[in-house]
Amino acid sequence: MKFLIECLSPLSLWSFLEYKHLSSFVGNKNVLFTHVTEEDMKKLSLLGRVEKKSVKDLGLRRVCLLDFHAPLLKSSDAKNFDFFVFGGILGDYPRKKRTKRLLRGQFHCAVRSLGEVQMSTDTAVIVAMLILKGKRFEDLSFIDKPCFILQKGIFEESLVLPYRYLSKNGKAVLAPGLLNYLKKKEDL
Repeated sequence: MKFLIECLSPLSLWSFLEYKHLSSFVGNKNVLFTHVTEEDMKKLSLLGRVEKKSVKDLGLRRVCLLDFHAPLLKSSDAKNFDFFVFGGILGDYPRKKRTKRLLRGQFHCAVRSLGEVQMSTDTAVIVAMLILKGKRFEDLSFIDKPCFILQKGIFEESLVLPYRYLSKNGKAVLAPGLLNYLKKKEDL
């Protein structure tokens, strides 16, 4: 089973950290980045296979697109599909339904969801893999809209990420390095 990330947004450090995280979890031999720009080919080739073409143009069969408005993904879907497609969109909040507009209906494929709450790309891929390997969605623990303290002191600064993340020991599972990146980012 292959996990395809259709790169619908420019590659940022944030998305690169998420892609690195998902690749380390599912294995880079199981990741294909599609619709990749020339300048991002080398960076993403460290994390999986890369393809300039869109997934729409690859002629793949037994494809499942992950989108909000569909039946929930089940472990039995692992038998029905070889490719699971995720829109590599650094999500907007509120969401703009870009996966539906840019991918769904653009090529023939089945559609499944991971619930109605938007997840980070790495979380979505990891959750999909866990489900396809036999976990039930209902048995997974999540934290929605986690809040992180960026700066302590008189003027405490915090950041709420408006997405769903897997929970481990009561804490949101973020891509390694993401929180440090957010702490240093000046345009928050």
